[in-house]
Amino acid sequence: MAALAIAVVLVAGACVPTGERPELVDEFLDDLPAEALDCPGPGDPFAEFGASEVSLLGPDGSVESRCVLVADTPELRRRGLMEVEDLAGYDGMIFSFPDDTTGSFWMGNTVLPLTIAFVDGSGSVVSTADMEPCPDGVDCTFYPPEAPYRWALEVPRGELGSFGLVDGHRLDPDTLPLARDGSL
Repeated sequence: MAALAIAVVLVAGACVPTGERPELVDEFLDDLPAEALDCPGPGDPFAEFGASEVSLLGPDGSVESRCVLVADTPELRRRGLMEVEDLAGYDGMIFSFPDDTTGSFWMGNTVLPLTIAFVDGSGSVVSTADMEPCPDGVDCTFYPPEAPYRWALEVPRGELGSFGLVDGHRLDPDTLPLARDGSL
């Protein structure tokens, strides 16, 4: 019975946002099958990124889960989806910042057309933009938010609707990963 209780605690900890996981849980997750998180398994080109299940809250109280890659350090936020041709089963990538920010995104060395949703601390979308690939990284367009945001979600262009982030839906901030750094 004690072993079952420990397993339940460890699996419950597996769904904690990336920035909050203790080392013991990180070690456990390395051995946990990807199916337990409903996320694809790690691998190239995403081995350096974390993955997290995030929840969408509907205006009717419904809750749905999505699996996203996590960019929660300055290095991972800079890398983002550069040179990626396929999300390999992930629903998108979420960029987590330690504080509200107004920084713009760009598509330098990015080949996939993407849509970005800038998300505030309550999980509500403050603005969106369809972003054009800029594979050569030269003279790329910058995409600013319309208001401060804490997270930015990138999905394949035009897929915010299939992700479920439309019509009064918002991301549950309690399921969003925390930044693992103290600076932008």
